[in-house]
Amino acid sequence: MVLLRMLALGGLLLASPALAADEWRVERVSGDAVSTKGGADPEALDVGSSVPDGATVVSGSQTSVKLRHGGDVVSFGSNAIVEFRSGGAARATVEPRIGDVQFDTVESDKGPFEVVTKWFSADAQTAHFAVKARKDVALLDVDGGIVDLRDSQHGGDLIQVKAGGSFRGAPLVKDAAAKEAEAKAAGDKPKGAGADGSDADIDKAMNQLGGGKGGKLTKKQSELAKKLAARGGKAVKEGLDDLADEYDDDPLPPEAPKIGLLAFLFGKDAPNTGIVLGVIGVVCIILGKLTAAMLRGVSFGMFGNGLLLLVGAFLGAALHDWACPPDLVWAYEPTPGIVLTLLGAFGALVGACFLRRYIEDRMERASDAATAAARASGRSAPRRFG
Repeated sequence: MVLLRMLALGGLLLASPALAADEWRVERVSGDAVSTKGGADPEALDVGSSVPDGATVVSGSQTSVKLRHGGDVVSFGSNAIVEFRSGGAARATVEPRIGDVQFDTVESDKGPFEVVTKWFSADAQTAHFAVKARKDVALLDVDGGIVDLRDSQHGGDLIQVKAGGSFRGAPLVKDAAAKEAEAKAAGDKPKGAGADGSDADIDKAMNQLGGGKGGKLTKKQSELAKKLAARGGKAVKEGLDDLADEYDDDPLPPEAPKIGLLAFLFGKDAPNTGIVLGVIGVVCIILGKLTAAMLRGVSFGMFGNGLLLLVGAFLGAALHDWACPPDLVWAYEPTPGIVLTLLGAFGALVGACFLRRYIEDRMERASDAATAAARASGRSAPRRFG
């Protein structure tokens, strides 16, 4: 019996490094962060503590967390909700629900490292990349290596994002009929479901945790743990979604359209053409007045300058659409479009002013030459014939 115990202990000691390598451990934490799994009470995270498979980590304000899984490292800051799980073909799977999360992954024979969002899934071996997850959008930026991405909103085709590249995942634009159907379905949902129906669970959970009147929480339960526990043990998922909505106060900048400027302004899906032309006309008149005051006599007046600026802006936009297709310079948009449009506008105005000055100088020289010739012929002696 003693021999069997010693063998079992030796096997456990030999297996412990492998087990440790297969779980996420907290390498650094500052501020308020907890982990929760299923309906279990939230546990505050400390350096060295492990995150069980299937658990979700929630960070509070002014918080930074760094976790390690073998050679893979995941770091995130304040107001993040990140789920950690294993299984399947991937060596580890991380799902950022909300927050800014950085990933450093290394080569492994246990499969790729997988990142899952509501809009796309990404696999990587050796790579350094970041995911910014919000309620209605997720942005992936690759700083090093290659990430294989599948866009679940557009057929799931494989896309390779290399160093310096990025990908933006967002829901498909729904037509009016789909929105009306969703609104009707939401209206038919029985009342009492969701947040209103969980009040009893919240009260029950608060009393069980000691958060009711006269109760006292344990030292391991932080302020964030109290807030999450208040959602109710049976409503942890809904509570995490509520927290994600509360934390979603830093939206990502809107995506510029991946089409040409002229197609964006005057295409079939463009805004009202009259409004667009009106706004462009007003801007050109204002710039025409400013340039007329600056260029003075060499300009064409407020309306003339405005017309030249308008023509040049359209030429610059057309040049951008021809020379800078979205697939080629998308990572640098909208800078090329703005630069080329402005260069076209002011280039047309300055070129026209120089051309006008040149023509006026030539006409003035020709006039002076004609005047001088006339004076010279008047002073010369009369010619005699015969």
